[in-house]
Amino acid sequence: VFFFHLTIEFFYMRKSKVVILLFFVFGAYFLIKPIYYYSRGIFIQYFIEYKWSEYKRTGDIDDNIFNIDIIGKIIIPSLDIDHIVLDGTSQRVLAFGPGRVKGSSNLENIHNNITIAAHRDSFFYNLKNISMDDEIIIEHLDGKSKYKVFHIDVVDKKVLQTYGELLYYLNKSNAKQGDGTLTLFTCYPFEFIGAAPERFIINAKRVAI
Repeated sequence: VFFFHLTIEFFYMRKSKVVILLFFVFGAYFLIKPIYYYSRGIFIQYFIEYKWSEYKRTGDIDDNIFNIDIIGKIIIPSLDIDHIVLDGTSQRVLAFGPGRVKGSSNLENIHNNITIAAHRDSFFYNLKNISMDDEIIIEHLDGKSKYKVFHIDVVDKKVLQTYGELLYYLNKSNAKQGDGTLTLFTCYPFEFIGAAPERFIINAKRVAI
C-alpha cells in the first residue's frame, strides 16, 4: 500500500511538473512572438524612414524594399505619430507600417478619399487619443497635404468585415464633404486582447497648407 501511494504521488508530481512546463513554454511563446513581431516592424520602419529621407533629398526612391512599396508618410503632431506609409493591407505589409487600402486613392490624389489602415497595438496605437480638429499631414511623391479631423466613429466589425465594405461605407460618409478626404482605420478597443469586436474610423478633410 505504501509503495502504491508513493507511486501515485510520484505520478501526480510528474504530471504537475509537466503542466507547469507546458504553461511556461506556451507563456514564453506568446511573449516572445509579439516582441519579435513588433521589434521587426520597428526596425523596418527605421530603415524605410531613411529611404524616404533620401528620396526627399535626392528625388530618387527605391520604393520596393523588402518586397514592400514605400508610398509616403503620415504625421500627426499632436499624437506623436510619424510613420512611413506602405501600399496594401496584407498582414506582411501591416507588420512593417500603416498601409494604403487598395481601391482607395493614392496619397497624392488630393481630390478623392485616401484610406490608411494600421494595427491598433502598434503603429496606430496613439490614435486612441485623437480629437476633433487634430491635423494630419500626409507626405507623398508630389509633396505633402494637410487634413483636419471632422468625424470619429466606432463601428461593429460585422458591418465592415472586408475592405470593400469599408470603402463603400466611406464613400457614403465622405461624399458630403466634397473635395479631398482622408480616412484612418484600425481595430477597437485599443486595449482589447484578441480579435477586436469593433472598428475605429477617423475622417479628415483636406485643408490648405
